[in-house]
This record gives sequence, structure tokens and C-alpha cells, in this order.
Amino acid sequence: TLTFKFGTTDYVSDPESYNSFTQNADTSTKTVTIDSSNSTLSGVRDAINDADIGVQATIVKVDSSNYKLVLTSEETGEDYSMEITVDDDDLSDTNTSGLSQLAFNSSATNLEQTQAGQDAVFSVNGLEISSSSNTVVGAIQGVTLNILDSDDTKTFKLTVSNDTETVKSNIQTFIEEY
Repeated sequence: TLTFKFGTTDYVSDPESYNSFTQNADTSTKTVTIDSSNSTLSGVRDAINDADIGVQATIVKVDSSNYKLVLTSEETGEDYSMEITVDDDDLSDTNTSGLSQLAFNSSATNLEQTQAGQDAVFSVNGLEISSSSNTVVGAIQGVTLNILDSDDTKTFKLTVSNDTETVKSNIQTFIEEY
């Protein structure tokens, strides 16, 4: 069984150090059962994807004969990093055989974290704001911000105004249909 938890991971890849994990209180623990019917690389990928647990599994061909399983949280932001524990036949997820190869937790980092979950951090009128998504709703009342670029040296001026033409058109359409 693979057990997935989502939260914040304190992990450094070089030199490798998995310091801690704090589960996101808004998420629940998810499990995926791997048995003889799905124990191949593609079987594990399909089992994870079919379980619909908030993790996307993909197989990537890294060279002419080697493939890697890539696991990605479907939610963005630093609160959706993954901790993966394993319950397999040898009762240990600290070794590098069998299903234990997929363990990523404080006991075993048999997987490599290649992209850490991060929140978008930006400022509005000098106030620092963070968001788990690049689509930000509510930072400015009535405005949705879509963060498309990351450059600390750029400042953008945002002008918000009423779209009276669209309102006028919608009212005209309503009157005509009425």
C-alpha cells in the first residue's frame, strides 16, 4: 500500500535532508493498493491515476533504456507537497527494493524531489501577499489576478475600471429577450 499525505515538507536536496513534514489540515490521507495485478511501472502509474487521490503519475523516458515515474500533486502551493509511506511485504519502507522504492518521508527518501511546492508571493501597494495558485481571487476586491511571470525587478501598474459597455450590452440583450 502507498499512503499519500499532503502538506508542507522541509526538504533540501543538496545535501539531502528531509527534516520534517506537517500535514495540511484541509486534506486527508489517501491510499493506493499495489498488488500482483498492477506491480509494473505502468501498473503503478495507472493505479495512482485511477485512484483519483490528487496525484498525477507519469512515466518519463530518461534515456534509451531507463524510465522514471514522476508524481505531481494536482493542487499547487507549498501546502500540497507529498509525503509517501509504504507498507509492503518486507514491512520496511527504508530499503530500496520493491514498493519501498517509492517512499518519500523522514525515514526514507527513495524518491527525489525535483520541484518543491511553492506559493506565489507578490505585493500590492507594498503589502506582501501569498497564494497557493497563480490565479488570485480576493487580494483586491472584485479583481482576479493571473500571475504569468516571475521577475522581482519588474513593477506593474494595474488600473481597474468598470466595464460599462459590457453591462450596457447585457442590459440591452435582456430587454430584447424580455
